[in-house]
Amino acid sequence: MVTRTTVSSARDVFHSCTLSLDDDTELELQDIIHRFHRLLGQGTLVLNAKRKKGNWVGDQVVVKISFSGENRTREDEFMKRVKEVATGDHAWALDHLPGILWAEQYKIRKDTPADRFAKLLHDELGEKSYEKRALRILVLRPLQPITNFLTDSKEIAQVFYDILQIHRWLVDHPKIFQRDIHLANIMFHRDQSDGKVYGVLNDLDLASWLPLETDHSSFLRTGTRPYMSHELLNPQLRKGKEGQVHRQGHLYHHDLESIYYVMVTFFTHYEKDEDGLCLRRVKNVEHYLSWFVSSNEHAGMAKHAALYREPAPFQPCFSDFRTTVYLLQIPIRKGY
Repeated sequence: MVTRTTVSSARDVFHSCTLSLDDDTELELQDIIHRFHRLLGQGTLVLNAKRKKGNWVGDQVVVKISFSGENRTREDEFMKRVKEVATGDHAWALDHLPGILWAEQYKIRKDTPADRFAKLLHDELGEKSYEKRALRILVLRPLQPITNFLTDSKEIAQVFYDILQIHRWLVDHPKIFQRDIHLANIMFHRDQSDGKVYGVLNDLDLASWLPLETDHSSFLRTGTRPYMSHELLNPQLRKGKEGQVHRQGHLYHHDLESIYYVMVTFFTHYEKDEDGLCLRRVKNVEHYLSWFVSSNEHAGMAKHAALYREPAPFQPCFSDFRTTVYLLQIPIRKGY
């Protein structure tokens, strides 16, 4: 029997529950950090947890529970390749990627509701209409979101610099293309010995090996809509000289454009609290609302238009970033 405290909110619904992963790994679940539904049938739940048993150093961990495409490469497989490459002069890369402590995948059993749902869609719409899911559980080292405890401008600049560097390194060396950059997966950790901040590109759920396979999946919209490239959201905006629409799939410059959208939404919607020790979401500020609530096509058009205008006003604590971020529009418009 699992003992638990009284649930006071949805965030604490799993608090004090015990999760036994194998004979050597047992966790006490705590509060929910993040809940996310990305695609049909694909959801992610991220929780804080405390180690009761586990073959690693440190008690506090994060548990990620997701229903991902059964045939998609697992995050721990990507990180296995990263560790093979990140040696010698490339060892720095490990400071900027998630630390996976435990990982497993469980296929959905036959004749369950999820299995019957997949069969229904396949029968009605064809084999490529729906990607069968598998349950994946990861135990990770804790990271901090940039929206909480990072208030020093130089450290924030360092995080974004680190993200650009590690994103490019993944492409050039282990040949991994992240393909889903958004505000929640740009994180950081602080070295306990010298206090240095390291930007971390978290979450390889939708990553792919390079070169991308030239099948139907390479042309699907991939990412989180408010931060996706305008061309991916609205393919009509990507036309050749004769007016035909180019179906090139997800390209490197689309991820760079996503980083730009993270910057402008972050710098326009967050400010320091009264004590200057933490960031908070600014009330009643809704810049770029159409990126979040409108259709894919309209969001793409709104983003395309925004690339030809100055960004919305940055919060005063981030005003020093405005000119630099504005200048990034030029290479983004050119598809760098």
